[in-house]
Amino acid sequence: MRMPPATAITGSGDPAKRQSYDRYGTEDVQDQGVRRRSAASGRHEEEIDPFEMFNMFFGGMPMGAGFQNARVYRIQLLPLLCLAFFTFWPNTVDYAYNLKKTDAFSVEQRTNNMKVPFYVRSGKEFREQYPVGTDRRIRLEHRVEYEYRENLEANCYYERVQQKKLYRYGEKARAQRMKLPHCEELQQW
Repeated sequence: MRMPPATAITGSGDPAKRQSYDRYGTEDVQDQGVRRRSAASGRHEEEIDPFEMFNMFFGGMPMGAGFQNARVYRIQLLPLLCLAFFTFWPNTVDYAYNLKKTDAFSVEQRTNNMKVPFYVRSGKEFREQYPVGTDRRIRLEHRVEYEYRENLEANCYYERVQQKKLYRYGEKARAQRMKLPHCEELQQW
């Protein structure tokens, strides 16, 4: 006898339950073919129908529930409304620096420790918000150096992948001549 999907998920792992199901059509030997039914759904209590569970999470009520659980619809709309709200929420994060020079970040600064270049909007405002020697400035410079090193590592990895592709496609001479500037800078770091 073949099990319905929900029963197969719950009962096929236990050989005794499987044998009972094959013999009586139910997992429970005491039931001997008589299954308990849930009044609301018309399904067996021990069965969890994946389709019904999906329907409960994404827009439906259990089969046979009628309109007694109408507020379920309001609860199910809440995650969708939150998702829509945060999707269209404007990005108001104001970054203090950028590792690349842009129109907005045009004033060059350097970290004290590793002399890593980074760019800020205004030198005067930056010095007021992050005075040299303060904990706030030290944390910012650590972030700059960490982010710079991560970029070096990612670019070095990309360069090595490109070099390996050249080797793989039989262009050994070209692969050996290939420059790996990010990897070289990373070695000096």
